[in-house]
Amino acid sequence: MKNEEKYKILLFRFAVGVIVFCAVFSIFLEFFNLNKIARGVSASGVIIGGLSVGEAVKILEEKFEKGKDSPFTFAHQGKEFKITPAELGIDIDEAKTAVEAFSIGRGGNVFSGILEQAEVLFLGKEIAPKFFVDKNKFSAAISEKMGVLETPAENASLIYDK
Repeated sequence: MKNEEKYKILLFRFAVGVIVFCAVFSIFLEFFNLNKIARGVSASGVIIGGLSVGEAVKILEEKFEKGKDSPFTFAHQGKEFKITPAELGIDIDEAKTAVEAFSIGRGGNVFSGILEQAEVLFLGKEIAPKFFVDKNKFSAAISEKMGVLETPAENASLIYDK
């Protein structure tokens, strides 16, 4: 056999080996993440990869519950105002956060999904929690707690010349 033929056979075997490895890795990754959030995903530092959506919701509820009573501190001209997220009408939607996490690596076609799952597995992915704000509650809390910062106009006038 000539060296050129040996080189072609070696190159062919290498290519087949890479293809087989990628296929086995893809099948393994799909099986590994079956009905679970892709491994490597976290939400605000809480690792939820490898969990089902229901399990992730429970974990997120436990972790975020502590923060609901932790106040924000606003400071202005030497005065401090503390307001909790609950008083501001801010609430985290753990279910939407878990569903978004579950969708990672599952959108588009199969190949892009597998690539995204592999990327997340090796590099990780942090998602922001989904939340909503009750505008009325937010406005009322700001007015109540920080209303003292408002100073009414003194000796104000409006002159309109035509």
